[in-house]
Amino acid sequence: MHRVNRPKISWNEPILKIILAPKGLWEEILAADNEKIQNLIEKGLISESEIIKARETKDVWYTYAERIIRL
Repeated sequence: MHRVNRPKISWNEPILKIILAPKGLWEEILAADNEKIQNLIEKGLISESEIIKARETKDVWYTYAERIIRL
């Protein structure tokens, strides 16, 4: 049995809007989506440090069990 941590990223939309609206980028995403925000970062339109306040990360733990067959 083993456990894996896969953090879930969500966005505080009011804070994100305050950050993106003055740059005219809020219209590009309209709803916070990890892929859309990552695209803005990759294009160099925003930096990760600018939006860190809007990012909320929650730890999600998954437990996996393996069946071992002994012969």
